[in-house]
Amino acid sequence: MQTVGWQALGTRPMVVVGLSCVGGVALGPETGISAPQFFLAAATLAGLAWWQSHRTGAYLMALFSIGLLGSAIATQHASPDREPVSRARVILNATVESVRTFPEGSSLTVLVGAIDGAPTRFRAILFSSTVVNVLEGQQILVPTKLRTLSPAMNPGEPDRFTYQLRRAAIVHGSFDAEALVILEDTSRSTHWLNQTHHEMTLAANALSKNAEAVALFLTLSAGERALLGDEWEAAFARSGLAHVLSVSGLHVAVLALALFQFMRWLLTRRQTQFFRRFEAQRVAAVAALPWVWAYVWFTGTQAPAVRSAVMISLMLLGLAVRRRTEALTALAIAAAVMTCAQPWTLFDLSVQLSFLSVLSLVLLTGRIRNAIPIDPPSPGTTKGWRLRLQEFREATIHTFAASAAVTVASAPLLAMVFQRFSLAGLISNIVMLPVCAVLTLVSAASSAVFSLSPMLAKPVMMCGIWLSQLVVGAASFFSSLPGASVSVSTPSIALCLLWWAGLLVVALTASHWRWLGLAGPVAAACMLMISLPKSDEPLSVTFLSVGHGDAIIVSAHGHHAIIDGGGIPNGADVGQRIVLPFLKTRGISEFEFALLTHPHPDHALGLISTLRQVPTKQLWLSDDFEGGALVDELIDAVGPAQLKAVSTTTPVVKLGDALVEVLGPPPGEGQTLLEGENDRSVVLRISLGKTSFLLTGDVEMAAEALLHVEHREGETLIVKVPHHGSATSSAPAFVSSLHADIAVVSVGRDNRFHLPKSEVLARYESAGTKVMRTDESGAITIQTDGAHVTVSQFLPEGSRVALANQ
Repeated sequence: MQTVGWQALGTRPMVVVGLSCVGGVALGPETGISAPQFFLAAATLAGLAWWQSHRTGAYLMALFSIGLLGSAIATQHASPDREPVSRARVILNATVESVRTFPEGSSLTVLVGAIDGAPTRFRAILFSSTVVNVLEGQQILVPTKLRTLSPAMNPGEPDRFTYQLRRAAIVHGSFDAEALVILEDTSRSTHWLNQTHHEMTLAANALSKNAEAVALFLTLSAGERALLGDEWEAAFARSGLAHVLSVSGLHVAVLALALFQFMRWLLTRRQTQFFRRFEAQRVAAVAALPWVWAYVWFTGTQAPAVRSAVMISLMLLGLAVRRRTEALTALAIAAAVMTCAQPWTLFDLSVQLSFLSVLSLVLLTGRIRNAIPIDPPSPGTTKGWRLRLQEFREATIHTFAASAAVTVASAPLLAMVFQRFSLAGLISNIVMLPVCAVLTLVSAASSAVFSLSPMLAKPVMMCGIWLSQLVVGAASFFSSLPGASVSVSTPSIALCLLWWAGLLVVALTASHWRWLGLAGPVAAACMLMISLPKSDEPLSVTFLSVGHGDAIIVSAHGHHAIIDGGGIPNGADVGQRIVLPFLKTRGISEFEFALLTHPHPDHALGLISTLRQVPTKQLWLSDDFEGGALVDELIDAVGPAQLKAVSTTTPVVKLGDALVEVLGPPPGEGQTLLEGENDRSVVLRISLGKTSFLLTGDVEMAAEALLHVEHREGETLIVKVPHHGSATSSAPAFVSSLHADIAVVSVGRDNRFHLPKSEVLARYESAGTKVMRTDESGAITIQTDGAHVTVSQFLPEGSRVALANQ
């Protein structure tokens, strides 16, 4: 099978040009140099290259000029014309770029053209607690309170901060759907597209009650991202079929090949006087292009699909003009075009995986196939059914080689994001590739026929939904196989580069020594497996940054507990977005006990979603708990876990070597003095040696007065500041009696309650207590062996100061 070597790269100048452009786009905005300065430097170098074109260095100057041009374009895209003031309530005049609808509301990404009437240019991400009936392309007027975007605040939390900054999306805010005014409607084509998508969604749901199959079918036919739920998303990832959940380059390539073959067959069967003058292949290449781009447009012009469409267009146009377009050249041109048109796509995971997959197919597939000691079929020595059998075997081997190439090349990137990669994909893609190919064609046909006649499209749509159901079932089967995926620690950039460098040696070196390149991936894999997260420290307490809420993870010699889980009413799922990714980074798969201090959403919602996926042996609740929606949902989430009502009479229990003592609330009649849910919060003291943690929930002054916190000589005390630093808590007498060394405030950035209150912070500081805040430091982890205490924060000190000054 044909392979690519180092020498061949020299005959493909566009590859080097593309790399130069992409490198400039990646590095430009990080330098602090302005876009005009980059443009001036690029023009100067280009002029020098033209003037010195006869000299050897002219080519290098031209390449640097292209890189600087990429930096200029990326910096221009990332630079807002005027930065809005954080926490200010303003009126935005903006154009809707994308709309996402959730059960709990809507999210809009808008390109702002004016703020309070003053012209500007930046992007904003706006949220509403109700579903908003707006379309992409509409111009809107909307009052909102803006806040600056923050980076990831916790270990393992997905970080889209860089991606958003690269597209000048620098703020987010919330708005009232009823206050939104549509100033200008979208174009007719966009309106027709949205209306057709809506009608297709209704028709598909009417044809089948299988929500998962319908969602997958709508993904491939209308570009509606499959809303399968987190469990199904995880199942597709474990099975290696995650690429099916969006319109990827594979789908566009399958459609383009089918259209080209169909057009060529049609032209050879129905030749007219006109077409006899041209080769059917050349005409078919041109005729297939509009249909390919129509599908890309109809499904939302998703970045991986655009990449594939650009590459396919180059190859088909090459056929039309009798010029062979090589895959690496097409890939380099597509990368340069996309990163210059939309530089932020370089930091989009789907785009990174798309380009990496194609690169691995081109460079690695041939090497892997040639390493398999099975000869390809030979028509000269074998005929009939034996030849067909050998051809089928060869197709299977080739598919396995392609699947292995993509799996191996994408493993570091997937490990960085998900802390795991799929092994089942090696087999699942071989088995399901034909089904996925047919599903793509049926889905595209459904879109085309539905646009003409919804009635005629029903049989095609039913076929597509049935195939989607087959794919969903396959994902469930392969994800449940033993060893379907492997958990790994998050690799560093250095380990990723070591992995890919070894693969490049294997792919591009011609001698037998090339297999020594495998030492790179093997060494990186061994280091990842050796460094798998192990929570075996004597005592570690992590206060996660979950916005306005509490989520605390306690670990002691491999035993773990969770106290609250954060939560945003009508907002993002804190458990899925923050708590579960953190648990993966720490290798935590089970809790000894889970505690809900009191049934408020900012403590309970994230705990519910976390405990649906992470089992716990016991669920602790206050002994006066009453049934309610939150408590009932939490009890349902923990399944067979033992339910334990706790109060000050609960005996001390051990978590590893640490002692867990319940200090509040008082039992039974003692709670009559405590009127609110906050005051009836469960209060814990967790101790190891001469170090103690006082975890206070949301108790207020009435409950603080009843707490008996014994001060031990020489003890280091860390207190979780009650009720997020509210003025209704942390009474002066309570604070002075603690003699705490560290006080941790769990609070959200720019929260609407304006917490923590300055007078509360002053009380702790006056008592000689060091105050740390999750809105400034991100997740705060405090570790101790009973004698020594180590404090670490997720955000570096410089980031904390920068966030505080915004």
